[in-house]
Amino acid sequence: MHDDHFLVVEAAASWADGEDYNNWFPWSQKAAGLSPVQPHPANFAYVGTQYVAIWLIKRLGVSDPKGIVLILRFLHAFYSLLVVLFTYRIAKKIGGLKAAWVTGWAMAGLAIMPVLSVHQLVEMACIPPLLFAFDRMLWAPIGRQRWAMMALGFGLATALRFQCGLVAVGWAGGHLLATKMRREGWLEVGVVGAGSLVVFGLGQIQDLFIWGRPFVQLFAYFGYNTTHAMNYPQGPPGQYLLTIMGILVPPLSLAWMWGFAKQTRRWPSLAWAVLAFFVFHELYPNKQERFILPVVPLIVAMGVAGWQAFRENSRFWQGNPKLHRALVGLALFLNAVALVGLTFGTVKSSRMNAMHALWSAGDLENFMAIHVDSSPQPPAFYSGSWAKYYVSKGDQDAADRLDLVCKLREKRPFPNYLLFYGDAHLGEVVLRYKNAWPGLTYVGQIPPGRLDRLMHWLNPLNTVERVMIYRVNPDDACAVVKETGAVAKPANGE
Repeated sequence: MHDDHFLVVEAAASWADGEDYNNWFPWSQKAAGLSPVQPHPANFAYVGTQYVAIWLIKRLGVSDPKGIVLILRFLHAFYSLLVVLFTYRIAKKIGGLKAAWVTGWAMAGLAIMPVLSVHQLVEMACIPPLLFAFDRMLWAPIGRQRWAMMALGFGLATALRFQCGLVAVGWAGGHLLATKMRREGWLEVGVVGAGSLVVFGLGQIQDLFIWGRPFVQLFAYFGYNTTHAMNYPQGPPGQYLLTIMGILVPPLSLAWMWGFAKQTRRWPSLAWAVLAFFVFHELYPNKQERFILPVVPLIVAMGVAGWQAFRENSRFWQGNPKLHRALVGLALFLNAVALVGLTFGTVKSSRMNAMHALWSAGDLENFMAIHVDSSPQPPAFYSGSWAKYYVSKGDQDAADRLDLVCKLREKRPFPNYLLFYGDAHLGEVVLRYKNAWPGLTYVGQIPPGRLDRLMHWLNPLNTVERVMIYRVNPDDACAVVKETGAVAKPANGE
């Protein structure tokens, strides 16, 4: 999805440049003449942290968009090491030192984790505070300090990703079950719950300064998802179960899922936290694989500990050590292949590289994205320009589009670059524009990356784009329109 890769950076980087490219803030909406003014249906907290980071990076003198993102990648990489640390400690408490080492290496080296950890995904950013809460639950002595630290972890995680509140609710239910509804259980749940709400509220305090009232983004988020859930991918029942089995790499994933199930009675506070989050997302119609990521480390920690305990007490596995080593070896081989491919591969590379080519040219005024075989959202951040770019469909009349941009030239920067996004039908659409737009100069083409081609081959719903870039001379192009006296026609996708 586009927002997996670009949405956070786009918004944050535009704010760092004094812009608001998608009219997130109320004053931007008023300036654009939008009515009624409506809150953006996304959580501000994580995007706000990236705005601060990008603002600081720019003040250090880094202007190349790719350089800015590279620094963000390193910051996220160091931050993600907390996931390894906390899962190691959680597994050590519930399964011993051997389980801790296996869990730590798993969280550091599972094929999907490195690439996810360095991207601006709020589903990954919320994991360290979430794990911190469970680390304190397991290691800190019962008392005010433990409760305060747990509240801090749950509150911060929920402030970053609203759905993490479900993990806290699941923990509360499991903890009450573990303490057999005794007074001390209710006391801990009450204190941690109240503290979590306070921390969460402080994490949303920016709404008071932006909108003048509290929890605006929270209600906008829930309101949007209540009415738009059916507009997004509708996965089949059990989709997240399959997702977890794939992420954790079979056949080890099957063993760890079994181990998790074996640990549910022993550690109900952990198990219920995972199950509450998991069941909600299974029932919710909008299913995207990344949504389940926040609880994956807990599943691994419990799964490794549970499987190790089960295997040590199983006659079959104790009598077949070679079979176990063979299955582990198979999983390690599959993981190694995927790890190399994902670590050294880049997704959506043609979209980024096409925009960065415009930044490198140094003369960008605006551009037109012409959708031929696919309709991507160009990540404008990599172009260095926040001008409202033009969008055209490949089947629209090229002469009409030229007429339109010339008529709007005084109000909106002329697109001195045309970018054609597509695959099989690029040639014919480019030819039509060459015939209608005088003086088109070929700049180059950006091919799709190998990983994008593989993803497209595995599932054609993953679009793959080759981008053809042409430069336009505004004066030459609009001189023809002036001579012919063409009249602009209304066009969709303007």
